[in-house]
Amino acid sequence: MSVLDSNYFLKNKFEDFFEIKKEINNLILSSYDEYSILKSICKILFKQFSLYSVWIGKLSKKQINKLCSIGKDKDYFQKIPEFYIQKENRHILSKLLEGKIIIHNDIRISNLSQDIKKFFISRKIFSNSIIPIISRDNEVYLLELTSLKENFFTLNASKEILEEIKKDIIFAISYLQDKKNYTIIAQALENSLDWVIITNLKGEIIYVNKTVTEVTGYRKEELLGQNPRVLKSGYHDQNFYKQLWETITSGHIFEALFIDKKKDGTIFYSKKKIVPVEIEGKIEYFVAFGKDVTNEQNLKDEVEKNKYIDQLTKVYNFFGFKIKAIQALDDLIKKDDKTISAIIIFDIYDFTTINNIYGTKKGDLILKVIANRLRHHLQEKDIICRVGGDSFATFIYSIPDKKSIISFINNLIKILEEPITIHLEKINLTFNAGASIFPDDATNFAKLYENASLSLSQARKQGEGIYKIFDLNMDILAKKRIKAEKIIKQAIIEETFCFHFQPYFTTTDLKVAGYEALLRIKKNNSIIYPNDFIEVLEEKKYLKYFEEWSLKYFQNLFEKLKKTNMNCRISYNISANSFKNNLFLKKLLKFCKKYGNNFTIEITERVLLEDIEKTIQVLTKFKKHTATLIAIDDFGTGYSSLSYLIHLPIDIVKLDVSFIKNMTQNSKNASLVEAIIYLGKKIGLKTIAEGVENKKQLELLKSFGCDFIQGYLLSKPILLENTKFFSHFVNK
Repeated sequence: MSVLDSNYFLKNKFEDFFEIKKEINNLILSSYDEYSILKSICKILFKQFSLYSVWIGKLSKKQINKLCSIGKDKDYFQKIPEFYIQKENRHILSKLLEGKIIIHNDIRISNLSQDIKKFFISRKIFSNSIIPIISRDNEVYLLELTSLKENFFTLNASKEILEEIKKDIIFAISYLQDKKNYTIIAQALENSLDWVIITNLKGEIIYVNKTVTEVTGYRKEELLGQNPRVLKSGYHDQNFYKQLWETITSGHIFEALFIDKKKDGTIFYSKKKIVPVEIEGKIEYFVAFGKDVTNEQNLKDEVEKNKYIDQLTKVYNFFGFKIKAIQALDDLIKKDDKTISAIIIFDIYDFTTINNIYGTKKGDLILKVIANRLRHHLQEKDIICRVGGDSFATFIYSIPDKKSIISFINNLIKILEEPITIHLEKINLTFNAGASIFPDDATNFAKLYENASLSLSQARKQGEGIYKIFDLNMDILAKKRIKAEKIIKQAIIEETFCFHFQPYFTTTDLKVAGYEALLRIKKNNSIIYPNDFIEVLEEKKYLKYFEEWSLKYFQNLFEKLKKTNMNCRISYNISANSFKNNLFLKKLLKFCKKYGNNFTIEITERVLLEDIEKTIQVLTKFKKHTATLIAIDDFGTGYSSLSYLIHLPIDIVKLDVSFIKNMTQNSKNASLVEAIIYLGKKIGLKTIAEGVENKKQLELLKSFGCDFIQGYLLSKPILLENTKFFSHFVNK
């Protein structure tokens, strides 16, 4: 190309460039999306420069995604982006990421890879330029221009033109993003649930959103140009507005609860934040963000009032009760007039069952009736509270004397237990109660309430309709319980539960017939016996852990015995709560299917009587599906009828130690033992006598035909780890 030709092209390019600038600027004003503006730019460049192809792609991770292209060669557009990310062309990509424009005026002598050169030359493309466009969000776009002419892009003037085009495209992308962001923000502000008011520096309103018009009742046109004082209610003094203006004009945010006035004169509350907006270091606008909190403000007093009230019964909740009772106690202590007061806690017995039978709606009505009865029969100074689900507490301000508390509770329980008729249905209730007396039991609320709770707990344990007044023994029991919990927690952490095994023997030849597993806890070199912890352990809190541990223990034990070819039977006592737990019974059944030949389940007579139908159902299932034996422990200590023995699917009756102990001195005891053994034989039951301690007892039991004996006469319980397990007794 001659110098003349070069100047000609240069002149044309500058003319084309100004036309391109003009068209791109028009595009910026009329376009609303990125794709359409980039597509149009491609068309303009293609047409004005008479190019072979123009395309724009977006760099994403390790690939170039083509956004738009102009040119007839579709195959070119599909393949060319892949060439630029090839390893051989990475030097090109690196320069582009630095923002440098790449120009090749003669593809044949360029530093492009051989593949891409061949690709270009096969299409007679001899010049190309790649322009990197990096947005302010650091998104990278690549614009490629190609021409069939050599030296199409002269190294100086053309590069300047391309730089200008690059700037225009970056501006266009940024402008579009700003326009989009503005639209999003404008729509968000307009449709926000919070209100937005914008004023200029003079305080004139230049913008209000839809929420402002909805809250105030003013139309937008009525507010624009006005000062926000149009909403002034007169409830704020001049100092309030002075502080507001001084704060925002000094560049700080002002926040407060405003009492404003609507167009119709109605007062409303709004929580506002006023933000000064700076442009080039000078405050130009103020933006007020607000929220209508009228309902919240109106409810505030109501909430405060109801904070300490039970919403169902409208008596105090526990927190309200505590505050009022503490105030009453302070009053009594100041007076020092020997007044006797009390905290009494009432608990509806088995309210869960009542809810299950009658439904929770009727259950709620019952609670309301109870609250009304207490309200009606107690004095004005007495305090009533619903503690929780089915419990009520009362602070009785004045009682004539300590003895009268018993008759007071009796009378109140009679009133509470009167049948309740709901929808023609009569519902009977029973209550437990616990009481603590001021000043004898305690002089502060926390201790009085704690003592009343202890009393209620003791009453519950004794069954329905029982009430208890606090005494020091309860405190001792509470401390004992705390000690028991500590023992159990430590045993769980340190894994120190263990079993001792007490053998029982055939009465005729004193051979070992089996072993009873007796729970113990090891502590250092001593043993902790069940009396110190069993009652707490059998509660739901710890029982699940113990059930799982014991089944695992026996499983491991039977597997060890199997390896030594030892065949012996072990009996294990199931607690009342475990017997009620269907999930545990399911696990126990699975265990017994595997080890039942060597396992005996013991249940106490008390457990047997709690639900005789369920007991028969459960035991029948075990007898049907396993080889497990069933024994009744401590027989004779409850109130069971001997006729039950006929119907129950059991194998063994264990005679309680209390009968055996007095048998040699008391002929009636001896006769009763003989009768039970005789009846057992007649209906096919084996008998075990517990607590045999001397030869006289042994001889007498032998004469009665008792099958097995157990007691210290023949063996104390033995520890598995300290003996050659079973072998000593098997050979005895």
